[in-house]
Amino acid sequence: KYNHIIGIEVINQDNRYPNDRRLWDSVLVMTMPERPVWAFSNDDLHGLKSIGHSWNTFLIPEVTREAVREGMEKGTFFFVFSPSGHTNIALPEIHSVKAKNRKQEIRVEASGQDSVHWISAGKVVCKDLTLILKNRPDIDDYVRAEFFGPGGLIMGTQPFGIVKNEQGKR
Repeated sequence: KYNHIIGIEVINQDNRYPNDRRLWDSVLVMTMPERPVWAFSNDDLHGLKSIGHSWNTFLIPEVTREAVREGMEKGTFFFVFSPSGHTNIALPEIHSVKAKNRKQEIRVEASGQDSVHWISAGKVVCKDLTLILKNRPDIDDYVRAEFFGPGGLIMGTQPFGIVKNEQGKR
């Protein structure tokens, strides 16, 4: 209904609203795969003690206002939360994400994470780097991944839309 709204804040100031990601999942259940809603992570700065814990990591070709705006509109970024801030931490590194339609899989090559959770309709549906979609009734019209690192670090992807044919198959 509101095309100018492109996303929702899922991490806010030291993750003070931990149910925001569940709210985001509820929105995605209603909108995906036709209308993705991107996840943002922000410090919501009200004082210096809360700076540098929540941010977005953009996958853009250059650091310009235009590239960042395009990244925000297209969802080419990860959301990040680090309870200890962004100094002296090792973020998980996502080297590649490959969606293979014929194999019905999404494969992530990553390092530095303690674990990964694939989430669909608010439920964890897989804990491997490769998600096989075939014959999975527990997967809704989208999936997203959260990577967990040392000290409570969370790094999340934007949703991947799952398109089904007329027979209800992916």
